[in-house]
Amino acid sequence: MLGVKAMIVMPETTPIIKVEATKKFGVNVVLHGDTYDDACRKARELEAENGYVFVHPFDDIDVMLGQGTVAMEVLKELEDVDKILVPIGGGGLISGIAMAAKILKPSIRGTQRGQTYTIDKNYLSQPWIQEAETVIEI
Repeated sequence: MLGVKAMIVMPETTPIIKVEATKKFGVNVVLHGDTYDDACRKARELEAENGYVFVHPFDDIDVMLGQGTVAMEVLKELEDVDKILVPIGGGGLISGIAMAAKILKPSIRGTQRGQTYTIDKNYLSQPWIQEAETVIEI
């Protein structure tokens, strides 16, 4: 789209539909390992070996800002919305949406219920993660 070459490293377990959809953007897709962490390590290796610029798929403020445009679109189209349901993987999508939604509509609330998350349980066991009913508090 912008004439910039890109390489996306994904786990070998990535659904083929996602791999094929990614390839349609004209990028080189590398499948490596069974997990996100395996693929991330490979991407970092390629970065070091080739001088590539690594863009983290979710732990990056620019990515989160881009994801915030989802909230902007939802709130523009649905003025009466008071909740936005967001799947959680790495956390970038929810971070961006939560930040933008709370700024644009301070009354909006977010909740996380019981076993509805898909985020890695090892991540949730980290000391900086606290269980809370509200996840959109800025």
